[in-house]
Amino acid sequence: MSKDKLKENFDAYKTVLEGLDSAFIGYAVKANHNLHLMRYLASLGCGAVLVSGNELRTALMAGFDKNKMVFNGNGKMENELFLAVENGVLVNIDSEFDLDHIIEASKNLGVKARCLLRINPDVDPKVHPYVSTGMASSKFGIENS
Repeated sequence: MSKDKLKENFDAYKTVLEGLDSAFIGYAVKANHNLHLMRYLASLGCGAVLVSGNELRTALMAGFDKNKMVFNGNGKMENELFLAVENGVLVNIDSEFDLDHIIEASKNLGVKARCLLRINPDVDPKVHPYVSTGMASSKFGIENS
């Protein structure tokens, strides 16, 4: 792993996204949750893409900006959603189950949850079935209907 190459790659993405106010570069924490690596990326202004409560806790310890964190995944536990809502992390709503628990967390904490709604468009992306996420049979997102 090269610190210089990480910075070079981050800067290249940053340059491409200039002028897009709502865009941020998000590091997929599931790729490598080394705290030193994460602290370095956070220091560059990188965001974090999370799929578990442990990843969320590690990202908080690493110092990522809470406004540049996205909590994804269809297996989010109730306590993980509470942690995300409590910290103002953007939560991707992947199911009605998620939505119910996000609403519950929001009400119990007395704060508005920051959310995105992931719609499953039921479109065949014509890729290998193991990586296809847009068809009706996918476990990701709420049915288009």
